[in-house]
Amino acid sequence: TGAIGLVWSEGAVSGSGTMSLHANVGAINVNFTQSEELGGDLSLDLTAEVGGVGLIMDIAGNNSARVVSHAQVGDIEVPVRDGFIGSEDDLTSGNHPDEWTIDAEIGANVGDITLELTYSH
Repeated sequence: TGAIGLVWSEGAVSGSGTMSLHANVGAINVNFTQSEELGGDLSLDLTAEVGGVGLIMDIAGNNSARVVSHAQVGDIEVPVRDGFIGSEDDLTSGNHPDEWTIDAEIGANVGDITLELTYSH
């Protein structure tokens, strides 16, 4: 019970990695920035049973991303979508797939999902 917050700024992955955040009751908020080479592929799993999920993602260069979202009781909102294409529940960066890939699965059983996604060359 409680909120989860994570800030990722210019991290590195060797080969492939997985990061999972799960909240039973409470929100999840992630701020993910990656303009330097990621160095591998990353799976990002964010799930809130009761509470919203917020993802701010700002990527650049050879880093690409796909963000798939599922909200059971709630909305998927995308107030910022620069360099990403697709529908609110399945968005990819314009360069996807590229050398390094971030695959994000976002779920909220009761709560909204808010995405602010930016990709630049």
